Amino acid sequence: MMMRLIKISVIIFLIVPIKMSAQQKETPWILEECINYALENNTSIKRSENNTDNSRINLSQSKSNQGANLIASINQNNSYGYNYSNASNSWSGDMNNNISSSIGSSITLYNGAKLKNAILQNELYLCASENEIETQVDNTLLKIMQDYVNVLLSKKQLETAEKQLEITKKQLELAEEREKIGIISEADLLDMKSQYASNKADIATAKNNFKIKSVFLMQDMNMPIIDNFTIVEPDLEEALKNSKYYSAEEVFQIAVGIKTEIKTAQLELEGSILGVDLAKADYLPKLSMSANIGTGYYSNSTFDFNTQFGRNISPTIGFSVSIPIYQKKTVSNNIAKAKISINNSELNLIDTKNSLRKAIEQAVVDASSAYETYNARTEQLNAENASYNVAEEKFNQGMMSTVDYLIRKNALFNTEIEHNRSQYNLLLQNKIVDYYLGNSILF
Repeated sequence: MMMRLIKISVIIFLIVPIKMSAQQKETPWILEECINYALENNTSIKRSENNTDNSRINLSQSKSNQGANLIASINQNNSYGYNYSNASNSWSGDMNNNISSSIGSSITLYNGAKLKNAILQNELYLCASENEIETQVDNTLLKIMQDYVNVLLSKKQLETAEKQLEITKKQLELAEEREKIGIISEADLLDMKSQYASNKADIATAKNNFKIKSVFLMQDMNMPIIDNFTIVEPDLEEALKNSKYYSAEEVFQIAVGIKTEIKTAQLELEGSILGVDLAKADYLPKLSMSANIGTGYYSNSTFDFNTQFGRNISPTIGFSVSIPIYQKKTVSNNIAKAKISINNSELNLIDTKNSLRKAIEQAVVDASSAYETYNARTEQLNAENASYNVAEEKFNQGMMSTVDYLIRKNALFNTEIEHNRSQYNLLLQNKIVDYYLGNSILF
C-alpha cells in the first residue's frame, strides 16, 4: 500500500540521510530514487512537519495545565520613618528592613471539563497535522510520477525520431545510387534529401523536448540541473498488461476511507465540535485549590534573623470558587463563533470530498479513454507497419514514386509517435487511478 511506502520513506529520511549528491550519482535514476530525493528536499513537507511540532507542543501544554503550579518568591522592603520617643521627648528617624519569602501552589479542580476537552481538541489537531504531512507526501509522489512518465515519453519520441532518421539515411543513400544510374529523377532525390533534413529537424525538436521534460522533473525534485541526468525505463508491456477497469464510484468509496485530506477535514470538524464545549465551560463555576507557606524577618523586632525566620512560618491552604454572573455576552458570542466554525468545517469536509470525487471521476474517464485510444493506436500501428512494408518493397523495386513512398513513411512515423503517446498516457492514467486506490505508483 502507498501509505506503508510513505511511512517507510519518511523513516528512511530521518535515519539514513542521502550522502551522495545529485552530481555524484552516475547511474540512471529509478522512479523511487526520484521520489525519495524530492521528499527529502520538499520545503512544503518540512513546513508541515514544523506545524506538527507546534501541534505537539500545544498538546503537551494542555496536558500540563491539568497539574499544579509551584511558585517561590522572596521580597525585601526598606522603609524610613520617624518615631517619637517619650524618654527623650524627641523625634528620630529609623530605617526598617523587612524580608519575606514564600512558596505556593495552586491547581484547578473543576472548570466544566475545559482542560479535558482542550486536551482532546489538541489531540485531534495533532492527528490532523500529521495527516497533512502525508497529504504533502502524496502530492509529491503523484507529481514526480507524472514528470517521470513525461520524461519517458519524450525519450521514446526521441528514439522514434532517431530510428526514422536512420531509415531515411539508408533510403537517401539508395536514392543517390539510383539517381546516378538514371533509375530515379533528380526531383525524387531532392524529395528524399528534403525528407532527411526534415527528420533531422524532428530529432532536434525531440531532443529539446526531452531536455525540457527532464528539467521539469529535476526542478520538481528541487534538484540543481545536471547534464548527465538520465532515468531508467520500466518494462512497459509488463506495466500495461495489468490494466484494469474501475468505476468512479468504486474508486471513490475506497479513496474516501484512506485519503489523508479527508481524514484531516474530519479531524478538524471533530475539533470544531469540541470548541463549542470549550466555550460553554465558561458559563460554569471554576473551583481551585491553593496552598502556601511563608515566613519573614522584620528589623524593628527584638528577635534576630534566624529566630524570626524559624518562628514566623505560616502555612495556609484554601479553596476558591469563581462563579460567572455577567460577562458582557463574551461566552454566548464565543459559543456562536464556535458553531460557525463547525459549519465551516462541515463545508470544508463537503468540499474536500467533492474535490476528491471530481478528481476520481476525471481519472477514471481518462483511464478508460486512454485504454481505448491505446488499443486503437495499436491497431493503427499494425496496419501502418504492414502498409509501409509493402510500400518499402515497391519503392526498392522501383515500382513506387518517392513522393508516394514518403507519404507512407511519414504516416508510419506519425502513427508511431501517437502510439508512443497512447502507451505512456495509459501508463500514467492507470497509475493515477492506483494512487486514489492507495496502491503503489512505482513501476
